[in-house]
Amino acid sequence: MNPDLKAPWRSPLDLACFLLGGLCLTVPSGYALAGVLLWVIGMRRLWSGQALPLLRAPLDAADAARSARRVVLACLAYGLMQVFVHFYHGNGLRELDDTLPFVFAPLIWFALRGQPSRPSWLAWGFVAGALGCLAVALWQYLVKDAARASGFTFVIQFGNLCIWLGLACLSGLVLVDGQDGASARRLRAGAVLGFLAGLFASVLSGTRGGWLALLPALPVLWLACRASHWLRLHRAARLAAIALLLLLAALLLRSPVHDRIAMAASDWRAWADHGQTEGSLNERIALWSIARTIIAERPLLGHSRAEYVARRDAIVAERHYAEVVRISGSHVHNDVLQALVRGGVFSASALCIMYLLPLLLAWRSLRARDPVLRHLATLIVLLDLCYLVFGLTQTFLNHNSGRMVFAIGMPVLVCLWANRLQAHPAVSSGPDLSPS
Repeated sequence: MNPDLKAPWRSPLDLACFLLGGLCLTVPSGYALAGVLLWVIGMRRLWSGQALPLLRAPLDAADAARSARRVVLACLAYGLMQVFVHFYHGNGLRELDDTLPFVFAPLIWFALRGQPSRPSWLAWGFVAGALGCLAVALWQYLVKDAARASGFTFVIQFGNLCIWLGLACLSGLVLVDGQDGASARRLRAGAVLGFLAGLFASVLSGTRGGWLALLPALPVLWLACRASHWLRLHRAARLAAIALLLLLAALLLRSPVHDRIAMAASDWRAWADHGQTEGSLNERIALWSIARTIIAERPLLGHSRAEYVARRDAIVAERHYAEVVRISGSHVHNDVLQALVRGGVFSASALCIMYLLPLLLAWRSLRARDPVLRHLATLIVLLDLCYLVFGLTQTFLNHNSGRMVFAIGMPVLVCLWANRLQAHPAVSSGPDLSPS
């Protein structure tokens, strides 16, 4: 069942799907625009009573759509757990708004559940977002002469989210799998260009750890899109893609990424040979070691912000770590360790459930017969895998951009997935690997 790639804009929901990626990194706080629009629509539907039946209505397509609702509830549970930990530790009110995107996740369910949407708007939104983030990166790097492109957010968040946008663009190849019309050819070209644009923008940001996301992401994309259709690009487009890849490789040799990889290698030798904690990599290793010590002291509900900072500074002095470790803020450069330090095993468990449920939900749909369902499942898995990787060396959910992209993006994708699955249950299972 092929998607309609020429569908016009018909409702604000199509606009929200486009904005999910369309202005994500192109304008200040662009990652929040889709969420704000959907929150307003969700509150309107809830106020009018239209959303109340969703709370108790039975769902079709076996248990899969019901599982999608569980993902939204997992986001809500994580947000509520953060609210509880916040008040338990008496942290300042400034941090309370960090939990709101997750607490508002059900509003996205109310806005999107059972409503029609056009998959092409979602796909083209990611393409526009990737091209936009490259334009911003080039402006900052070449015109403003910035050492590292950072967009309108922190440099690491910008670089990592550029990789996510690029991968989301490439998933558009799944959507046009088996189609040969003009619209399909345009989306194929846009998907490849968007993928390369996202990678270029990340190169200009100098981000290192985010590139590890390509290791699990590319096999997922290969699994979701039948290999024969990857080769259906026009000959000129293939040549252009090869040229851009060669240019990307050349740029990597003379770019912030190359310099920072060399810096990481030097930092590692300094840590291994002399135990030095100066340098971004060594600082992370020191913080992870400190975090393990602090977690063992209060494993259930963790420490408050002030308590963590005090204990960290004491351990830094005790172990004679470099002073730079003291000024690293209140995060430990790892999402799971951060959850354990600040909220204990309860907060970390809520985080792990929020990350693992989408993988369990969408994995089987990666080989479904319906290209739209396969496209949405691919996006769900890619977003999850990217955040699992991004959170290894950075507290990604501690920053507004990282927090908003997941708290808005994941509910949107699982709602669209559940809508498609309920509308076309016959194509939800079993791969169709025969050539078209």
